[in-house]
Amino acid sequence: MESGKKILVIEAFEESITQLEQLLAGCYRITVAFNSSQGFEEAKSTDRPDLILISTLNDVAEGYALCQQLKDDMRTYAIPVLFILDRSQELAEYRGFKVGAADFIPFPLVQDVVLSRIDTHLKLVDLARKAEELEVHDSLTGLYNRSYFEGYFKQEWLRARRSESPLGLMLIEIDGFDEYNEHYGHAELENALTRLAAVIKQRLYRPADLVARNRVKGYVCVLPDTDHPGLRLLAEQLRAAVYELGIKHEFAGQSDLLTISIAADYVVPESVEQLNKFYSTIKSLLDQRSVQDFGSIMFLDS
Repeated sequence: MESGKKILVIEAFEESITQLEQLLAGCYRITVAFNSSQGFEEAKSTDRPDLILISTLNDVAEGYALCQQLKDDMRTYAIPVLFILDRSQELAEYRGFKVGAADFIPFPLVQDVVLSRIDTHLKLVDLARKAEELEVHDSLTGLYNRSYFEGYFKQEWLRARRSESPLGLMLIEIDGFDEYNEHYGHAELENALTRLAAVIKQRLYRPADLVARNRVKGYVCVLPDTDHPGLRLLAEQLRAAVYELGIKHEFAGQSDLLTISIAADYVVPESVEQLNKFYSTIKSLLDQRSVQDFGSIMFLDS
């Protein structure tokens, strides 16, 4: 019976792919990539694999380079990578472990060996995910937490610097947060925070976009390859969607409904030293706003 777990097989030879599909048929969902670039794109897709199986029968060096690439990316680093290795290539195992390989499966393939090793690592994945949920997710909203955001933001900053592409950052805070908490109570505040988190998450469609809980009062979005028009459009959509929730808030601003203020901008990174300053400058827009600014969208150059 198929477990529902997804296995990504990266293999150049049709004959080997057919053999693997026969060995794994009925046990897992199988996706095939025929080269490293295809495999990397599939690995970081929305429907990410639970385990990656790379055949090194054609090119050991290429397989290990791909493994290193997967382990360097926050979206794929936790996916276990197993290599199919010819018995004559056993000396290459040491290098494989250095680049992050989880295990090796000897060729020629034996079904019981293949299934046993895959099953072992999938069980480890399940345990790791349970631990990760506690470590990197906000317990209230289910979004990523501040710690995860900081790591992801740095990763995307470095990526944008290499590719000379824009990186957008958006900070969102509830207007009159303290007043809402005082007058409506902690339970209603938690309910509002959870509903807002769902609204924001629904509108971030691209796999690389990230929304996280940012300290107590709000959220932060990392938006790769996004400049002013994209940021403006998303900000307008979020502001309208939150207003349409119709959450009562009679103790802040001109509206009787809960609103959010958004500060955003983008940069084409030039150095790592810019990162903290860029974040802090955007955050200062929110920190300096007054009641008259509630419900506004603010950019650094506006």
